[in-house]
Amino acid sequence: FKTYSQDGVGACGRPVTNSGSCVGITFPSRDIKHSQVCGKVIGYQDGRTNGAAAYHASKVINSAYIDGISLTHGNPRKHIWTLVSGQSSQKTCCPCGSLDPKSVPSFVGSHYYCESGCHTAR
Repeated sequence: FKTYSQDGVGACGRPVTNSGSCVGITFPSRDIKHSQVCGKVIGYQDGRTNGAAAYHASKVINSAYIDGISLTHGNPRKHIWTLVSGQSSQKTCCPCGSLDPKSVPSFVGSHYYCESGCHTAR
């Protein structure tokens, strides 16, 4: 992960690339059995994100299938929930986007939230 800081707000994320990338972090369960995952995701948008846009050629769980954050578990990975970062409030590249709707991969199902941090048309 790379650390970002702007206007007193610190965040971490993947390095910016032109082709998309994935960065992962593992939280070991230490063999503790669990039936739920609880947490909080706060997303900060910097620049132009592409939501679930079709430019993500691969729609498989081990690829960069969205701009945002995905929570998965297990080996092989199983999807839990995804925060999709849309392009702008008008062109979100989300399934419910008003100008350019894009679908999420089938393994995501309805377990996602899609929003943009940019509230102007870009």
